[in-house]
Amino acid sequence: MKEKLESLICEAFAASAKDAGWSVGTPPEFVVERPKDPTHGDYATNVAMLSAKALRSNPRQIAETLKAKLESLAPDWVEGVKLAGPGFLNFRISAAGWYAALEGALAQGENFGRNVVSAPHKVLLEFVSANPTGPLHVGHARGCVVGDTLGRILRAAGHEVTTEYYVNDAGLQMDNLGRSLRARYLQECGKQIEFEDGWYQGDYIKDHAAEIYAREKDRFADEPEEDTLEYFTDEARTRIMEGIIEDMRAAGVEFTRYQSERELHAASKVDEAISVLHEKGLLDEVDGARWFRSTDFGDEKDRVVIRENGVPTYFAADIAYHREKFKRGYDQLINLWGADHHGYIARVRGAMNALGFDDKKLNIQLVQFVSLVRGGKSVSMTTRGGIFETMRDLIDEVGADATRFIFLLRSPDSSMEFDLDLATQQSMDNPVYYVQYAHARICSFFEKAREAGIEFDPATSLDAGLLGADEQLDLAREVLRYPEIIDLCARNLQAHPLPHYLMELAQAFSRYYTARGEGAPKYKVIDPENPALTQVRLQAAKAVAMVLKNGLDCLGVSAPERMAKLEEAPE
Repeated sequence: MKEKLESLICEAFAASAKDAGWSVGTPPEFVVERPKDPTHGDYATNVAMLSAKALRSNPRQIAETLKAKLESLAPDWVEGVKLAGPGFLNFRISAAGWYAALEGALAQGENFGRNVVSAPHKVLLEFVSANPTGPLHVGHARGCVVGDTLGRILRAAGHEVTTEYYVNDAGLQMDNLGRSLRARYLQECGKQIEFEDGWYQGDYIKDHAAEIYAREKDRFADEPEEDTLEYFTDEARTRIMEGIIEDMRAAGVEFTRYQSERELHAASKVDEAISVLHEKGLLDEVDGARWFRSTDFGDEKDRVVIRENGVPTYFAADIAYHREKFKRGYDQLINLWGADHHGYIARVRGAMNALGFDDKKLNIQLVQFVSLVRGGKSVSMTTRGGIFETMRDLIDEVGADATRFIFLLRSPDSSMEFDLDLATQQSMDNPVYYVQYAHARICSFFEKAREAGIEFDPATSLDAGLLGADEQLDLAREVLRYPEIIDLCARNLQAHPLPHYLMELAQAFSRYYTARGEGAPKYKVIDPENPALTQVRLQAAKAVAMVLKNGLDCLGVSAPERMAKLEEAPE
């Protein structure tokens, strides 16, 4: 509906320009949106106000000219056009227009709400990118879900999306990981080994060491560290990454590709990036270390890229990685980082600027911290003894659907409490259950119609006269918001408006379904005495279920057709 109005406005603008002798025949980029107050109309546009400067005219006068032209061009589905305030144009859509649009949505099926952008982009979305030194924790889980959902939404909107996990598998942290596994292995061999600061203490290291001992026995017991460190490091990295990938799959998350930091070093990409900065005269040498002059590009201080011992820093590898990402020719690069990476934003942007790339193509979002709550009290997530120390613990407790939906309810730039009690409730207080149940209830209508001897006809037209203009029309309006929500999420690179919209749609369905009139259900979906009305109400309900499923698919959440029954309401 919104796109049809945009086209109508452009047509009216061009016709008005020709008739009135305007200097510009094409409107500037304008907005068509639903007013906050529905009494103002179904849609409103600011095109007249945005055109005032170019046309050197009063916006209200422009709006009056456009209003007259819109009224002469308007098809039947436009019930009225009104001028408001300094130059807003408000549109009222007829009931027949809404139901015709709903029929169009039904015809699109699973494609409804897809390909809503006019200029698709090639997008690289990097998220999670947790160090392969241990299992993903609950904080990683939020970024994992948000990133995956954003990728799904961008693809639905029509963009070409590559999702990528950057594996930080080089440097001292990996050496310490290998030393940790080797030490635990030597303990399995009966040797007395003291753990050093910076080594990894988790039980996952002990378990892996026991497996290596069971397989290799004392093979490496007397070998010096320099001869076995690479073996133990590779063992640990491979095992941990396999676990990370398995846990992400349990959450419904798959990546297009994985980029290894170690491979960037092996291919001399880090050396190349530092050489380019050197050639540009942007490195200073101080006490044998090489510093990138990042303060020239808005950072608070300069940053070391090569240590005194000649070893590149992690920042040097980050520069090389982002340089390679830019060189791959994407229109937009999106990074979802943990909140503790706030200080990295300016330095990475500065480095890309220094290398000659357009850092405006780089969008960096921070995912804030998560705390778990049970019974109103915080649940420990410490490494030692914490019941919910890993992402997998959370998924095993509450399920992937609840994990994803609840994480997506808040913008990632806000910290959040994850209520474990709420997530496991099978009640209408649980938001994911509420939405899924609305879908399942609608699916049950069709089975009950068959039991009543009514076979649903998917070719049924949505007759405005039969459907009416109260809660049923409100429901149609809400269904047709879906493409607008997908467009909003894709433009703003935000996922959280979508689950809230699905909850509002489920609520609109509930209002319709439970409406009462004269002591009886106002909208009895299945009425054996009125098969024609049953057909159109089933068709309208099918549209609601279709959008609930499409939206849940974008969230990576299932849309079950059957669920445990709660309190029944009459059909």
